[in-house]
Amino acid sequence: MSRDELAIRAVNLGKCYHIYAHPTDRLKQFLFGRRRTYYREFWANRGIDLELYRGQTCGIVGANGAGKTTLLQMLAGTLQPTEGELECRGRITSLLELGSGFNAELTGRENVFLNGAVLGVPRSEMEARFEAIQRFADIGDFLDQPVKTYSSGMFVRLAFSVLANLEPDIFIVDEALAVGDAYFRHRCMHRFHELQERGTTILFVSHDAVSMKRLCDHVVWLEHGTLRQAGSPQTVVESYLKALFQQEVQAPTQPEPSTTGESETPLRFDQRSGDGSMELLGASLLDENGAVLSSTDHDRDVSLRLRIVDRGRPAGTPWLAGYILRNSKGEDLASSNSRIEGADLGALGQGEEALVSIHVRIPRLAEGSYSFSPSIAYDDGTKLVVADQLDNALVFEISARRDVYCILSLETSYARVRAEPIARGVSDASRG
Repeated sequence: MSRDELAIRAVNLGKCYHIYAHPTDRLKQFLFGRRRTYYREFWANRGIDLELYRGQTCGIVGANGAGKTTLLQMLAGTLQPTEGELECRGRITSLLELGSGFNAELTGRENVFLNGAVLGVPRSEMEARFEAIQRFADIGDFLDQPVKTYSSGMFVRLAFSVLANLEPDIFIVDEALAVGDAYFRHRCMHRFHELQERGTTILFVSHDAVSMKRLCDHVVWLEHGTLRQAGSPQTVVESYLKALFQQEVQAPTQPEPSTTGESETPLRFDQRSGDGSMELLGASLLDENGAVLSSTDHDRDVSLRLRIVDRGRPAGTPWLAGYILRNSKGEDLASSNSRIEGADLGALGQGEEALVSIHVRIPRLAEGSYSFSPSIAYDDGTKLVVADQLDNALVFEISARRDVYCILSLETSYARVRAEPIARGVSDASRG
């Protein structure tokens, strides 16, 4: 693209904060700063080079504290860089955090015009766009209620609606959309596509890998305030997820030494349940080659490797292992256990360990984040009793080769067949 199409240009951009150990050090710095420094420097961003052209959509990924929001604030003009050059061309609108640009005591209607005034938009233009803003926000009578009575979801609806309907040249969105409901997020994605078609440059931060790949043509990965990688969404997002997963694997808390000699990842889970008579000591998700897996595709074989110990379940009771497959919304998609599959895992005495491998073929799921929740249980003669279950212990991403528009895609084939003529009597009867 030509230089005339350049929307954002940043060269060696950096932002430094002064961190004081004690409140009195600020005064000391003011009085004696020429002779001594009473602060330490913290560079939230440093050495950022970025060029974006009209119509490009750039996603920004990185762990918490990587400097994503600071970078967006500098690009939006709400934060002045400490060093470097920055050039942004055209009208910029930004949704960086809840509450910015709105007065909680005023009504939603009043805040629409206040926000427009803050952005330098004439009142006549805001009046012309008000109906579209109201329709997009879809908060009904709450539009004439004080903003302090709004839920976070309602607030984001109104804030996003104002900014997205001003037809900006550069549109910047932080993770604020994460608090909206699924229907509104769908509406926002549709609006993103409309802005892309009219040539708006979009920058947004999200932890949703699927949105990054579908919406963006460029992704930036920040790490410790610096630019780790930039390029195509597929390449950068996959590299980021792989590095993130490896950081989780190398977490400080290590599992107990395994008597089986197998390597495994440290246990990470949302919730643990069960009577504790058996315990999951280790759980890993492996690919066909036995390597730890963080993302996969359709129709691939994976293994759940579970290390189990008997802590004293009732003697003589048969035991079993299983799993639940969930999506990122917490919906249960599939489950299985060794009893259903007719597998006998053998005897296990108190204090003994066992290593169980569960082989699963990944179905044709929609792109996104999923998890396996492994569990072990025993039959007390009347019912199955859960001994240990780790919710969302094994998280992975689906990066699909083909589009899946619902939860999953079924094995389907199509063929055209010769149409048989409808009997005249049947046709006449149906008309009657």
